[in-house]
Amino acid sequence: MKIKSLTFLAVFLIVYQWHTTQGKSFFMPANNMQTKADTTMGAIGSMASDFETNDINGKLLNLKSFRGKYVLLDFWASWCIPCRKSNPHLITLYHKYNTKGFDIIGISDDDQRQLQWKNAVKQDNTDLWHQVLRGAAATADKQGVTNPDDLHHLYNIQSLPVKILIDPSGKIIGRYGDNDTTDEDLDKALSAIFQY
Repeated sequence: MKIKSLTFLAVFLIVYQWHTTQGKSFFMPANNMQTKADTTMGAIGSMASDFETNDINGKLLNLKSFRGKYVLLDFWASWCIPCRKSNPHLITLYHKYNTKGFDIIGISDDDQRQLQWKNAVKQDNTDLWHQVLRGAAATADKQGVTNPDDLHHLYNIQSLPVKILIDPSGKIIGRYGDNDTTDEDLDKALSAIFQY
């Protein structure tokens, strides 16, 4: 039991050290803690928060323009190994359901690493769908202030990867990755929706 505890502690310290040397805040600052009202943002059953931002090609993207389709918001990052490993699965889903009214918007946590983001999109062949940055302002993050345009804040993202499924009316009908749900649960939901 002691060995397992010490191993866990060693791994935690290594991850913590690596994460903080990458310029990321490992823990949320106290003045950036979520309130009870904030936890409904991005919750199943709530309406998806609209956003407007430029995509990887500089084109304006607005979530409302996707009304009438099922949309999967894929919160990921170029440095997130589980995120990158799930990309072949997303490619399969995209090819299977895109012509039936399904689209994906990749939302990357690479605002400060845009070259790595663009390289990851190219390497993983995820330029099939829309790719945007989360909109984190480096100065706001370092001061512990929540940027109102930060898509992680709008959807209450606390870890990566997270996938949020939105129905054609704009309602969130699924959330996968930051709870006990898996890609298999996403597969089942899409299969039931598209009866495939």
